[in-house]
Amino acid sequence: KIIGQAALTVDFGNGLKRNFEGEIIEGETIIEALSQASKAGNFSYQLDEKNNLAAVNSFTRNKNKSWHWYLNDKKIAKPLGEIILKSGDKILIKYAQ
Repeated sequence: KIIGQAALTVDFGNGLKRNFEGEIIEGETIIEALSQASKAGNFSYQLDEKNNLAAVNSFTRNKNKSWHWYLNDKKIAKPLGEIILKSGDKILIKYAQ
């Protein structure tokens, strides 16, 4: 059942941003939204054993930078597979220190 729309932005930290917007279904998580965006935007990503984002394309977590998640401008501290999206949610994934 479609419950509305959400937006997802991938900010590579170098001026390049990819924006996605689409319908979400009841019970959809942030990781599922990332999976849909990666198919639509033709990019790859990797999760680590704790479901943290390890890489998007060649932008890999390292000692200087890592991927940070925000939902409606608030940093996410919960596991991403536990966060259920609501209509109007805005997700930001940012590569930064």
